Amino acid sequence: MIDYPEYERQQELAHQGDHVLEYMKAVFNDWQPAHDTLASLDRRVYKDTDAGIEVSFQLDDGTCIWSGDKRGDDSSLVPRVHRIGFSSIVEGSDAAVPLRWLDLLDESLDSPDKAVAEFNRLADEVNDEACELWVEEHYLL
Repeated sequence: MIDYPEYERQQELAHQGDHVLEYMKAVFNDWQPAHDTLASLDRRVYKDTDAGIEVSFQLDDGTCIWSGDKRGDDSSLVPRVHRIGFSSIVEGSDAAVPLRWLDLLDESLDSPDKAVAEFNRLADEVNDEACELWVEEHYLL
């Protein structure tokens, strides 16, 4: 006998997965149209932000691919991303910006454009905070 609530939940998750892939493609197109791996997105964000933001990815099974993880080179993992994390350390100090998550399954993200805007907002927020911490740590105010 089919468990209909569980079946419906699986169908809902599959449908959300379709949106996740659309959102990830939009982020890739915004940041680096020629590449499609988690590692390449992490590297691009790291290089293009003043503070060197590190990007991490939580997959549908709860495991994480952290910045520098070789599994990030596997493009087949892109559709399995459910959350994207942003963090930064402050070089030359013990300061760091704690991990902040973008949940791609959040119902308020109802379009690829909104997903890109939220990705960019969080990257900017973490970058700005890390830059402020760098100034505080390296200059006596």
